[in-house]
Amino acid sequence: MIDYETYSKIHLYHEEYNLSFGQIGRDLGLDPETVAKYARMSAYPRRSSTRRPSKLDPFKPVITRWLERHS
Repeated sequence: MIDYETYSKIHLYHEEYNLSFGQIGRDLGLDPETVAKYARMSAYPRRSSTRRPSKLDPFKPVITRWLERHS
């Protein structure tokens, strides 16, 4: 996934300067297929966040018991 600044540059070069995907790719150091993919998007895609388990999850029952005993 590219950052928003690069996404904006792709749209600027493609819409304002009418550069081809290959030209934009060479300028930004990206594959032309990647440039084409993002140039066709109407909005910058939001990152989907994945819920990761906490490292403390296995210990939560023990921690809860400790806190109940020693508040």
